Parts: sequence; C-alpha cells; structure tokens
Amino acid sequence: MDRRTVLSSAAGIGTVSLTGCLGILGDESDDDGSEDDGTETTPDGGTETTTDAAEDSRTSFTLGFEDPQLTAWTVEDDRWGRSEAYAYSGDASAGVETDDEVSLLATASPSELGGGAQIRELKYYWRETSNSNGGGLVLVNSDGEFELFTGSNNPQWNVINEPEIAQRNEPSDGYGYERWIETALTFDWDDGTVEVAFTDLTAGEGTTGTFDLVNGTDVETLRLYGLKTSEYREPYEFRAGSCHMHWDEITVTI
Repeated sequence: MDRRTVLSSAAGIGTVSLTGCLGILGDESDDDGSEDDGTETTPDGGTETTTDAAEDSRTSFTLGFEDPQLTAWTVEDDRWGRSEAYAYSGDASAGVETDDEVSLLATASPSELGGGAQIRELKYYWRETSNSNGGGLVLVNSDGEFELFTGSNNPQWNVINEPEIAQRNEPSDGYGYERWIETALTFDWDDGTVEVAFTDLTAGEGTTGTFDLVNGTDVETLRLYGLKTSEYREPYEFRAGSCHMHWDEITVTI
C-alpha cells in the first residue's frame, strides 16, 4: 500500500512529501553486469563517467574512500578518517566515532568543481548510531558562501537553508539506526531550488522535499560536519557534542 502526505513548511521554505513503500533503485550497469563505457579512475582514486548524447552531455565523478591516503580530501579533524568497519560500496567508508565536541571534519574541493559548477545532481550515503548527535554534508559555492546542509539531527533527517532556523526543515524522524541512508539532491539553478530525497535503504521508505538554495550560485567545495541543532550558535557554524557517523560514495553529476 502506498501512502503519501504532503507538508508545506512555513514561509515557503520548502514542500515536503512523505512516501511509504518506496522501491530501492536497482543497479544501472549493463545487463551483463559490466560498467558502461566512459568510466575511468581519477588521480585521487575516485571514478569519473562521461556521457555524450545529441542533446545531453554530462560528467559524473565519485568521491569514494577506497584510497587509503584519502587524497581527494583535506582532513580537518584527525578523529575523522577512513574505516573498513562499514562500507556502502567497496571496502571502506570514512567517518568519526567520538563523544566529544566536533565541528568541521573534512573538506573536498574536486578539480571538476574548480571555479564553481552548477551541478545537476549529488548523491551520497551515510549511517549513524544512536549515540550520535548528528552530522552531514555542507555545500559551499565559489564565493565561499553557504548553499545547503543535508544530513541528520539525530534522529531527524535534516535540511538547513537559512541562518537562524536550524530546526525548521526536518522532513522525517527517520526509521532507525545503523543502516545506510541515501541522500539524493537534484538542482534547479534557474529556480534557485533543490529537491532533496532521503531514502532508508533498509526500510525502503523515505521523504522528498524541495527547498530554496541559500544563494543559488554554484557548488565548489564539499564539507563534512558534526551537527546538533541546539549547538547551532552562529549562522552556518555547525557543531555537535558527539558524532558517530560514516559517509560513503559521494557522486556528483555536472
């Protein structure tokens, strides 16, 4: 049975829909199990795929954590690092396990986003335990300005797109712990909005909402933070009293 509830948040910040009994997307590889042509390994250990059609040309690259040196990332907090304890894809993810205060954990500025890019899509996976305050991914534009936060304010799935209302956009209480959550972002730069879809891959359920981007400029840098909204002291200064989270397979499509 399919159920759908539509929620309109105050001040027109976003529209959220809750969908039950979602199907889990299947593998997009060829029928024979092989990868599509155009996929290659990047110098930082990720992968890059290019498609070229008559009316559509796009490039996708993945920031995974298979590279033991994490060359795609600048580690901002030594407690964050590569781990083979959990993995959505491959043999490793990256994360932090601490009951002490954390803020900025790691930063990536891929060459593909150099100077800023109005990306089409971004998809990533994360998991947390019940001991975590929360955390997530922040997108920063080429002017060094904040565009969006997506992630967890444990247990709520969280979207932050305004400086002083950190608890406003929490489209779901989530479905549990220690399972992978897919977070997929689809951008409409002409409209200055982004569709955010959270899917619990264990429960097969999720939420989808459309939100305003803060500046609507572009994306150049990705940052991973700990988050607890009660610790949200300054605009876009994210922190948490504890963080037990791992991230994997961050894929960007331009």
